[in-house]
Amino acid sequence: MTSLKRKKFISMLLVLAMVFTLLPATLAFAASYETVEDFVRNLYVSGLGREPEVGGFNYWVNELKNGRPAAEVIGYVLLDSPEFKEKYEGISNEEFAKKAYEIVFNREADEEGLEFWISEMEKGGSQRYVIVAMLYAPTGEFQEFCDKVGIRLGSLTVPPDEYPGTEPVELKVEE
Repeated sequence: MTSLKRKKFISMLLVLAMVFTLLPATLAFAASYETVEDFVRNLYVSGLGREPEVGGFNYWVNELKNGRPAAEVIGYVLLDSPEFKEKYEGISNEEFAKKAYEIVFNREADEEGLEFWISEMEKGGSQRYVIVAMLYAPTGEFQEFCDKVGIRLGSLTVPPDEYPGTEPVELKVEE
């Protein structure tokens, strides 16, 4: 088997592992946001541990309603912010995976999913990787929320050195 075929095969196996690990548990759940405002407020409350300031809240709600992808907003408000990085520096993999469920899905983690994401972090997956991968999980939980409230999911990148193991898996939804 050539090196490229082997890489593609390994990537497919990783995606299938995600599907079969997460699908049964997630079928009973859906991201529990009702509005764009709920989503933005939760980014601040669950992600940063504080209420949003009025100006920032209104800015991000309007950005989402005007077509800015949700993944970009998560990147700006959380993943690229020094406040987020400082808050979660040194947190255990289990604590972060639980927090990621609150941030992305606005719910507690199910046992199977939690074990999966802890395992991904133990294999070298970064906090950014976990959040981004949850957005595009094959279960479609976050995509359902985006569709329900009429916003775009979009895409967000993860540097190759932040993936678990050695082979990156494509994490974006074609729009």
